[in-house]
Amino acid sequence: MTFEEYKKLAENPQFSDEPAIFKVEVYVIDSCGSKKYYRKTMSEPWKYSEIYCMTFEEAKQCLHNEMDRIGFEKYCAYIFQIPINKSTNFPYDRAWLYDHNGHLIDQSYCPYNINEEHFPFRGRPEYAIRFKRGDIVELLNDYCDESKFAIVYITPPNIETAYKMNNRLKEYGSWFDLTDDRYLLVDEALLFNEEKKYVITGVVEGDPLRLIKPRFDPPKNVVRYLNQCLQKAIKEYDKFIF
Repeated sequence: MTFEEYKKLAENPQFSDEPAIFKVEVYVIDSCGSKKYYRKTMSEPWKYSEIYCMTFEEAKQCLHNEMDRIGFEKYCAYIFQIPINKSTNFPYDRAWLYDHNGHLIDQSYCPYNINEEHFPFRGRPEYAIRFKRGDIVELLNDYCDESKFAIVYITPPNIETAYKMNNRLKEYGSWFDLTDDRYLLVDEALLFNEEKKYVITGVVEGDPLRLIKPRFDPPKNVVRYLNQCLQKAIKEYDKFIF
């Protein structure tokens, strides 16, 4: 496959066309004041709405109707494509992420329940890599009811990088999959030895659909601290990655 053919597939990723329903989830926060919202370095969004629809178009309409109706400060919203009449490893096949204004900001670039050679992760277009090294983000947990600050260390592979890696992995009967569509982040956790001396900065994976641009400006001390952590991570890890 030529790079141009590969790029076209990457920009228009393939997903299952099996029967599915669509779930809308809208998340809100309690206040719109940054000092109250950012208790220490954590925020606590909560799910306000959960709506099931028969089609994606209906789900989009329901999402925007809910965003207009809700009186709380909105945080983000999702649409999930949920397969029916089949056993799955993940609760959904595909997802779309919307910001607090109801604008689409990210989506799946690889199916969640199909790990096959014909459905690999082919990399993200440059416009779909929303953050760069050094950006402060909010990292949501799997239940979307708690987030913490983190700083971007490594971004997901773009299409050109994934093309080279997939060709290399093909020799070993493997390919990029869902788990390769990830940011590497440095969060506020640090690891220490028994003498309480600094050992290593905590580096975690971040699903792009769980990363939100901070709703308000992060506290200056948090920004300063995370930048210090990032520099330590660069010093310790870059020699192994690059």
